[in-house]
Amino acid sequence: MNLVQCLTQHLNSWAEVLPQQRSLDRTTALGVGILCGMGKRTITRAIGFHGNTQKDWSADYKMFSRSPWEPRDLFAPILQEAIAQHGLERIIVSVDDTRVWRTGRHVPCTQWHRDPMSPAFHANLRWGHRFLQASLVLPLYGEDGHSSARSVPVRWEMAPVVKKPGKRASAREWEDYRQQKKEKNLSRQFVSLVRELRQHLNDTGQADRWLGVVGDGSFCNRTVLAEDWNVQQVSLVVRARKDIVLCKRARGQGRRFFGKTKFTPEQVRRWDGLAPWQQASIFHGGKYRSVRYKELAGVYWQSGAKKKPLRLIVLASTGY
Repeated sequence: MNLVQCLTQHLNSWAEVLPQQRSLDRTTALGVGILCGMGKRTITRAIGFHGNTQKDWSADYKMFSRSPWEPRDLFAPILQEAIAQHGLERIIVSVDDTRVWRTGRHVPCTQWHRDPMSPAFHANLRWGHRFLQASLVLPLYGEDGHSSARSVPVRWEMAPVVKKPGKRASAREWEDYRQQKKEKNLSRQFVSLVRELRQHLNDTGQADRWLGVVGDGSFCNRTVLAEDWNVQQVSLVVRARKDIVLCKRARGQGRRFFGKTKFTPEQVRRWDGLAPWQQASIFHGGKYRSVRYKELAGVYWQSGAKKKPLRLIVLASTGY
């Protein structure tokens, strides 16, 4: 099967998501046009790729504003086919937030965001959208021994920042802003996305497969770690700061729960008395390589996860 046939097969799998056959035909044409069109990936470029710039293009734009389809449903065939084709016993999903820059000031849900590519000594601001993306990790090296892992997007959720009221806002507006800021922050949306993805897997016959979610340091906080992920068959791996204060369980029969001896991940890395170095072989950079790590189980983060036991993994610096 060549690349065009494979792409057509994937696009035709959206037949159950879209309401009509003509909607599927239009979506297929726009999808091919966005991929193959030159320049920016816009609807206008897709229309121009098919030579329809001098025809009525209103139906192409109405496809995104009036047609009754859900963006999440478009990822369902891709997710199911990837799990079945690669025989994934454990489903690993990486989650991170990303920005899509815009130029129009009247585009809904656009805001000023910090440019992550700006230098540390000067933070630049750019106008655009913020999205929360989840990608299914495919360990292709397990099939042939030399291919690197690939990520396939399975969720793309808009995650705008709650707009701050103006100087003349009333006390009620400020109270609503503080409440929405707690309920609609990025961590809350991360929890909702993982819950929805776990429920989708359960509804599609994948209830027996464990879901592993990998996130960066912005999701290592009290809001995310307060969830009982083990009950939902979810393993959460997030990157922690090197200065968070951890401890072990208090010894003895007293009422004290947290131990008095505190330590940080940086201290665990520097001091071999807390945990010894171990060796593991992992695939990265095109082949299997040996890395050193320390593992400390049964640790507690009093200000973050409270009485929930965590496992700390500290990786040694690996040269390029």
